[in-house]
Amino acid sequence: MKILQSRYILYYSILFYLLYAILRYIVFGPVMWSELPLYVLNKSLALSALTLFAISPVNDGERREQLLATAGYLAALHGVISLILLPNGYYAKFFTDTGSFRIMAQVSLLGGAAAFGLWLRGIRVAAEWVLAMIGVHLFFMGAEGWFSVGKWYGYMPPMSLLGFFVVIGSLGYILKTKGRTVL
Repeated sequence: MKILQSRYILYYSILFYLLYAILRYIVFGPVMWSELPLYVLNKSLALSALTLFAISPVNDGERREQLLATAGYLAALHGVISLILLPNGYYAKFFTDTGSFRIMAQVSLLGGAAAFGLWLRGIRVAAEWVLAMIGVHLFFMGAEGWFSVGKWYGYMPPMSLLGFFVVIGSLGYILKTKGRTVL
């Protein structure tokens, strides 16, 4: 039964974030339907990975392991897709006019890579460090647009901001309720 419940969490998470991304980026934004398979789905995979990781501390045993394993798989998939999209102009804000990485892009990518590397370390790493690095990744990727509400597609908050709220909420839970929680 626990396996089935974990699958439902996964399916509902991906579905929720995918519908949100479709509404925000395609229906209200400038993204074409043809970009759904990689660009838009990638956003859903990233936030689903974060959500599964963020709720794993409130679970025990096999269910927790399943959530962490699935979160890692989705995060790896997100990383691969992002690397495919990176040189194709999808992340233009990451680059200067001369084509080099902006400092905020470098810090964002370092945060994402560090979070994944820490997750790979597994049992020896505290969950709050992984979440902190995900927070760094999200903050440096999206904070410039978080306060320009008038520019939000359909007045829907950017997905990086939603993810940042998940990070803050999960960090708060871990630090207040459970103390130092280890993966």
